[in-house]
Amino acid sequence: SSGFWFELRLRGTRTHLVDFEDPRYINLGSFENNVAHSNDDRGFRSYPNGYMPDEVANIYGFRSYRNKKKGLFFHNTENVAIKNSMFADNSVAVDLDRSENITVTDTTIIGRTDLYSELEYFQSAPSLCYGDELLGMELHTFVRKSKNNGAVIDVTFDGFEESTCGRVAHLTLDNEMRLGTFDWFTTLERISFSGQPMLIDFCPASNAGIVDAYLTDIDGSVRELDDGMSRPGTIISNSAVMTSFLDMSKCLTKQEGCYAYCDVCFRTVRFDIDPSGTTGYELQVCEESGSPCVRIGGATDPTQPSTSSSNYRVYNAHLPPG
Repeated sequence: SSGFWFELRLRGTRTHLVDFEDPRYINLGSFENNVAHSNDDRGFRSYPNGYMPDEVANIYGFRSYRNKKKGLFFHNTENVAIKNSMFADNSVAVDLDRSENITVTDTTIIGRTDLYSELEYFQSAPSLCYGDELLGMELHTFVRKSKNNGAVIDVTFDGFEESTCGRVAHLTLDNEMRLGTFDWFTTLERISFSGQPMLIDFCPASNAGIVDAYLTDIDGSVRELDDGMSRPGTIISNSAVMTSFLDMSKCLTKQEGCYAYCDVCFRTVRFDIDPSGTTGYELQVCEESGSPCVRIGGATDPTQPSTSSSNYRVYNAHLPPG
């Protein structure tokens, strides 16, 4: 069961008469101060058809807690803003899957509350570790339409430090690979962890072959470099394709999370070329001096016909300044 399920599709024998009224695209009037708790599945989900209103839909004051799997699961969804909300005691608080132009602002994410910990200890309440994991936000790695991506602003994480789950993270990346290259560009701003060590996990994406991911830390609020500074930085995949052009003295590497935090900003140059006759072609990017160089493989969408002229071969060069 789910608390709120936006399973939006046309039904019935007369749907051809109202094909202009597809519910996936109808603007949301008001969704304020609603609560979803104690569901056997998710507190809120938009699976499988998604929700893509023309105007940004505001989910305001939403509280989702003690749901067995996820507090919120967006799938094939875009143009939604989550504001002033709270997620607590869910195995995964917020999962943004194949979703674009999603913002999360002024929101608190609590892995495990003190009250629920007491219920587990004294009354044998069900464990929150569905799938043996406790996650704050799970972010996707590729876009469907090359639109705007995501922003996480004024979000506080708490209650992840004493979990008995096998895998714990405030922020993590999904392991679904389509293009094999990262383009779900997300910015982080004014993020706090309530005095806890920050737990970020790029390993699911890295293990799936996505080794060129990055999250932009706009204001340095997730900065891990111990230099007393507060300025922008980037969380990057700990791979040669991302680190070859960096001065690694400006980075802090976290092998256990498959990432590095670097005191630089990245930008991406994308090349789309005709797929015909270019199988196996690589893009070589070099320093002006000629060394070092990295080779970037081209990627096509495996869900589209490889012969389609619109299924471009994509090369993403993620580069630091210089």
